[in-house]
Amino acid sequence: MKLLLRRPPFSSLLAGAFLVGCAAGPSVHLEVQREPAVTAGPYHRTLVVLLTGDRKTKNIVESAFQESLRRTQTDPGRGLVLLDSGLGDPKDAAKLGYDSVLVVDRHPIVHWAEPHAATLADAFLPHEATPFSQSIVPAEDTRDKRHVNGCARLYDAVTARLVWTCHGTISAYKDDWTTGPTRAAAQAVVKRLTEEGLLQRLPL
Repeated sequence: MKLLLRRPPFSSLLAGAFLVGCAAGPSVHLEVQREPAVTAGPYHRTLVVLLTGDRKTKNIVESAFQESLRRTQTDPGRGLVLLDSGLGDPKDAAKLGYDSVLVVDRHPIVHWAEPHAATLADAFLPHEATPFSQSIVPAEDTRDKRHVNGCARLYDAVTARLVWTCHGTISAYKDDWTTGPTRAAAQAVVKRLTEEGLLQRLPL
């Protein structure tokens, strides 16, 4: 999988966000922005929460990110497990031993014009669900590809402040729209967070 990390002009973000040239399988392109934060990692225990979606979708997404985080963390958490166990609210992640929270959300367009939830409390305020903005486009072979936009935001659990934002698009064949694209997106996000020093790679 190839990652394109340069920042294109705003006018090209809608059309090109998250898309890279991996013809055979799911592909991911990231557009990231670092927030001015006093505390900014490296983080060692991250809780992952999919903000909107049914139970099955939350399980797929949160599990994929948890799996990717195991390369950098010994004990990453999933929001679904946290809530099902009755241990507490993701907004209280610091009290539960987490130092950061990665909130994955639906987002219709990849851009930076809209303000992002600046705190964990703001991130979990009730809001109208926005469906993934997606398009079906002809591929080079007989199958069509689907492009879906989303957003991931990393919060410091102690200060509850937004540290890092990522917009992106997953591109995959329509008949491969389950765990494969989700794992590709999770691996891309975790890789980028590690490269920026927000996650600490575990020693071999």
